[in-house]
Amino acid sequence: MNELCSNLRTFADHGNPGAPAIRRKQLASHLNQVIVTLEDALEQILVRGPEAHPKVISLLSKIADRISEGRWHRLLDDEDLSDRAHSNTTENLTAQEERKDLRIVLFGVGLATLVTVGGVLAGIPSPISLTVAGLAATIPAAIGGRKHLGVTPMSLLRNTSQSLTPNQSEGQESGES
Repeated sequence: MNELCSNLRTFADHGNPGAPAIRRKQLASHLNQVIVTLEDALEQILVRGPEAHPKVISLLSKIADRISEGRWHRLLDDEDLSDRAHSNTTENLTAQEERKDLRIVLFGVGLATLVTVGGVLAGIPSPISLTVAGLAATIPAAIGGRKHLGVTPMSLLRNTSQSLTPNQSEGQESGES
């Protein structure tokens, strides 16, 4: 079983090189879940003894069948995974998502600063420079962000078109009064 876990780790790190990055990440995540589940099953053999053998045999049988079918992304079903395997994945995904969001925000701030400084050095009037800088700050979030950042490509386009036509929005406000 240790050799199987070792081979799965190697495949998670180096297997499927021609696949898109997202599929490789999904594969590595699933294989890590499988490894944690197998480690937990081994631990149960030490704790419970022969009572744990049917569970381990069931897991190994399912893994062998799925490998022979080429179903690497589903070696085990969700209900077969151990609780620790589920919690490790959730914790890792949350940390990765937070780091990605931080990088997006920092890149947006850096881009806005660069545009503002460039505008000032180029002699562009401040209101125009700041408007362009505001747009530049939202571009990374619109391209790489998720919905909880509050910016999607469509919302960016909608807000940009509204901000570039101030007379129209003022006319609508005055017409509503």
